[in-house]
Amino acid sequence: MPEIEIQTTLLELFTEKLQWNGPLPTGALSEHLSSLQLLTLIDAVEERFSIYLQPTEAAEIDTVDQIVATILREAK
Repeated sequence: MPEIEIQTTLLELFTEKLQWNGPLPTGALSEHLSSLQLLTLIDAVEERFSIYLQPTEAAEIDTVDQIVATILREAK
């Protein structure tokens, strides 16, 4: 799946699951989202992309770029 499709899907998840308005956040997600929102996002990403992240791996994700890279790596 191309990166642009992943980003588009992520924006849909942000909007649908987190009631996010605007473009995908830049920088650290922890500056934009609560810990519960981050967990909700990771759960939605796992479900939508049919991947499973180890809890330690999920805990290290803190940017949209890291989410995209993880999806590209795990969805192969």
